[in-house]
Amino acid sequence: MENFVAMDIQRTAVQILETVNIIGSSKKIETIISRYQFLLETLETLRRYNSSLQFSKSIQSAVEQYKNMYPNRPLNNDQVSVLSSPGTFPLDRFYCGSLVNAMQRFVDEQKLEIRSLKTENARQKRRIKVNESIQKAISELQEQLDGTACFETSLQQLKHLTLINEL
Repeated sequence: MENFVAMDIQRTAVQILETVNIIGSSKKIETIISRYQFLLETLETLRRYNSSLQFSKSIQSAVEQYKNMYPNRPLNNDQVSVLSSPGTFPLDRFYCGSLVNAMQRFVDEQKLEIRSLKTENARQKRRIKVNESIQKAISELQEQLDGTACFETSLQQLKHLTLINEL
């Protein structure tokens, strides 16, 4: 039984490291939303084992496994934090920041692409698609994080991206 618990902790920890990386670096709102749901589920598993005797050793094994799988992807602060204290990891702050940062990266990329489009009609269609993605991020923020400490600031930042995009 102990071996099963250790392997479950390690497997879950690697999945969390991958998921936190994807959420923190993706520009696609659909990817971020689906990965956030997955993170909520897997984080519960890790929290359940937090008091296990195998926890620390299994987390170290997971970190080593992750480093071997992704040698050019060093762990970031959020990845370290979520594994070291899964019960107190500021998930709301992380998700608010991830939504805003993803939309900022997406808007920056799309602005460059919009400038290269040949017709005003094509540019307008792209602006509409960009604003739809921003609206999805706003809806996700409202559904998942309304009432949290980061909500208002993140909401204003996302709305600001919409205003900039309309110019």
